[in-house]
Amino acid sequence: MEAFNVTVDDSWAIISPEGKLDAYNSIKFKNSLKKALDKNCKKIIVDLTAVSFIDSTGLGVLVSTQRNVEKICLVAIRKEVKEIFLLTRLDIIFSFYDSIQDAKNAR
Repeated sequence: MEAFNVTVDDSWAIISPEGKLDAYNSIKFKNSLKKALDKNCKKIIVDLTAVSFIDSTGLGVLVSTQRNVEKICLVAIRKEVKEIFLLTRLDIIFSFYDSIQDAKNAR
């Protein structure tokens, strides 16, 4: 399965998944994150603008990747998607930003 779009900008990998991050798309999402790691990117921005849903498999991909990077920032997250992070208390380990530039500027 292919990967979602991955671009590298100023030592950041920016991944832009689309649709649902569920069991069906989890391999595609994992491949995208692996592609970023293969490019030696230790800081990752996941642009969730076009993501309408995330389930436990999508969350699991993020959590397992978190262990291998310096930082993962989640940007432009929809209210209904963010609620999943709040319910699972994963908002404690992930940082949320309004834009890609805000994520890059954060320390």
